[in-house]
Amino acid sequence: MNLPRASVAIIEDNSDLNGLLVNALRTAGFDASGHTSVEGFEAHDGPAPLIFLLDLNLPGEDGLSFARRLRADRPQSGIIMLTARDEMDQRRRGYDSGADIYLTKPSSVDEILGALNALSRRLPLGAAQQGAADDADLVLNRRRLELSGPSGTVSLGADEAEFLTHCATAPEGRVSLDQIRGFLRDGETLSKVAIELKVVRIRKKLASAGLGGRCIVSVRNFGYQLLVPLRLTGS
Repeated sequence: MNLPRASVAIIEDNSDLNGLLVNALRTAGFDASGHTSVEGFEAHDGPAPLIFLLDLNLPGEDGLSFARRLRADRPQSGIIMLTARDEMDQRRRGYDSGADIYLTKPSSVDEILGALNALSRRLPLGAAQQGAADDADLVLNRRRLELSGPSGTVSLGADEAEFLTHCATAPEGRVSLDQIRGFLRDGETLSKVAIELKVVRIRKKLASAGLGGRCIVSVRNFGYQLLVPLRLTGS
């Protein structure tokens, strides 16, 4: 199964460097987007990226502050800090803020790509994209409407199974609100709140099956994302 590489948001206020990195990452197969500030990124509509490539010194909210927010709100995300400052204290502050990797400028494109590849393999979706769904701890039997995990098997409703099936087969496990309304029964009449209530019930069943933490997260201005590999059977 050939799934796309991880999505990456580049937040770098140097427009020339930003454009160079976006082009290099896209050429290497990453789904890359470029932004010159945190505020610019947050105003951008679309699915949340898996990895953030952050400049430390940004206009408005700086990279350290944003990294702390990311680590609190999206603990599954990967964060690479990119800065011209190489002092040991600055590195420590970067790692303390939640950075996974700290690179100093000038870093070669090859070094940045190497860091991205290494980090994406360590993240949950990186494993899924490497084909780890075949060895997943979570299995959905679509015929029996049963979800099996480390703690046992739970029964699903038809809509719940449909939701998880679409997440499991979507690029990076992401489904939009419009897609959800399209595949759920009477979905076109569902409000955003009604969809969230359905997702809450699915999260509880994932927890009952033994998957701790938030395996499904909301994606700002988009929909939802499944963060663990899910193997489908019985189709």
